[in-house]
Amino acid sequence: MNPGGYDSDEAWSRERNSLLDEIESYIKMAKDLDGDQLSRTAIFSGNVITILDMLERVAGHYDEHLAQLRDEVRAREGLS
Repeated sequence: MNPGGYDSDEAWSRERNSLLDEIESYIKMAKDLDGDQLSRTAIFSGNVITILDMLERVAGHYDEHLAQLRDEVRAREGLS
């Protein structure tokens, strides 16, 4: 196995499935929030942000991770 790499398609699948499970847990939490809760504000990095804004940021973050796994890691590691 390469440092920081995947030693098999199984290891690759575990990583991918772990990210997808994490995303699913955020979706489940968001589904339980009503409109009032989604529009609540907080301070994030010195800026006012709503819960919905934060969920969008998290979704974008995971999109980046999945794209890296799909487009870079999989190819580099020779995985299907």
